[in-house]
Amino acid sequence: MPNFWDIPELINIVLLSLSKRDQASLAGVNRRLWPIAATEIWRSVPDSRCFLRLLPTNICLWSSETESYPTSLRRRIRASDFERLILYSQFTRNLDYKVNMASSSVPVEIWNYIALSAAFPHLELLHVYVTRWANPRAVIISPFLRPTLRKLSFTADIDQLSWTLQNISRSQTLSLQELQLNCPRRVEEFAEPARQAILSQRGLRRMRIYSWGDVTDLAHAARELPCLTHFDVGRLWSSSKSVSKRWDHENAPERYFRSLVSLRVSGTLTGVINFLKTITGNGITEITVGLEDYGLELMPLGTLRALHAFKATLIDLEMQIRGDCTWDLLEPILGLEGLQKFSLTYTTSTVSPQVTDTQLLQMIRAWPRLASLHLSNFSKTPTITLLGLGYVASNSQQLRLLSVAFDGTVPVDPPPIDDPPQDRNAMESLDVLHSKCDPGDEIRITTSFFRRWWPRARIMASDMPGDEAKKWENASEANRTA
Repeated sequence: MPNFWDIPELINIVLLSLSKRDQASLAGVNRRLWPIAATEIWRSVPDSRCFLRLLPTNICLWSSETESYPTSLRRRIRASDFERLILYSQFTRNLDYKVNMASSSVPVEIWNYIALSAAFPHLELLHVYVTRWANPRAVIISPFLRPTLRKLSFTADIDQLSWTLQNISRSQTLSLQELQLNCPRRVEEFAEPARQAILSQRGLRRMRIYSWGDVTDLAHAARELPCLTHFDVGRLWSSSKSVSKRWDHENAPERYFRSLVSLRVSGTLTGVINFLKTITGNGITEITVGLEDYGLELMPLGTLRALHAFKATLIDLEMQIRGDCTWDLLEPILGLEGLQKFSLTYTTSTVSPQVTDTQLLQMIRAWPRLASLHLSNFSKTPTITLLGLGYVASNSQQLRLLSVAFDGTVPVDPPPIDDPPQDRNAMESLDVLHSKCDPGDEIRITTSFFRRWWPRARIMASDMPGDEAKKWENASEANRTA
């Protein structure tokens, strides 16, 4: 019979089933378990201060939680003080670096010490979160900017973010593939360091830029990145004149954002549309548009026709509207006949795009290859009836996922449609969201209509309370069993 210690796969299974605390205890029992347990324990570290506990206790003069300035060292630092930290950091792949008022009490000399140049040799993901009240002197990420680092996510205020961006642009060995910059305040004060940091990372494939201010200029700093495929940018508030004068794509000598595959933008309609006009890549397959503008009903009706520039390749479109809007403004999206996935979420407003049975039928007929459809109205007032769902059943046999709220109190029995062919029906999941129906009527709907239209579909109600959602699930299970 083989010995337990001779089967490393079995040892790994046992260790992975334990918590980190139990892994550390087990590693202290047997010397052969230490390298396996240490690899798992230190692979993902939720707080960089865990490494500071590996330093000798007589180095730092730890202060109280309310201290906002770095303290002094108890004694002079020696290279031997970092042996344990360097030893365990070689296993770290993911690290969360949190800086707040408490961590600001750590002496700055610790993270700046030259011996740390040998630490974190295999770090791949770094998440940096800095609170607004943290001391900018305590934000030191240079020990973590290793050649192996592939993803950097930074959430901070202006002062801390500017210094970090300068470290990124000055690094000679850093080669990021994903960069996320999240700043809750205005971006003008760190726009130039951010632009230099973005341009220094030519190998970026994914990037996210988010701020409460206008990030239009900062977003265009990534226009010439040759490998950028996924771009998430918000928020765009610039007017049409400010964008068209600086970024006239018709007169540009090169193609901008030519490698994009997925794009997520949010802001005002003017800022979003003018940003879309600067994109000349022909490979975009997924677009998410978030419109946060009160007064969309006053915009020209053909504004969203800018999406037709991606009609040849666009298969996934998601729209989130927060503000007044009419269906006439959204009607140009019907020309995107290649869509396979569409999602529309809009809030209640004085003028809302009331998607009724007629508009639902238009969407189904305009997109013959549609496989997923999501329509959500935050007003919790369904405007689609069972008749509209009948249109979906008879006109879109390729639809697999459907999320829509309907009004089941409107009498439609029987609906004036033909039953879909059973062998061509592909519906797998139906989410009725916050649908409205008479008490106990969910059983009649599932048995009389859904059994005929989508006999194999699983029915759920994600926006209903627990008891009401359970009724739909039970009715769905009875329907599928029958």
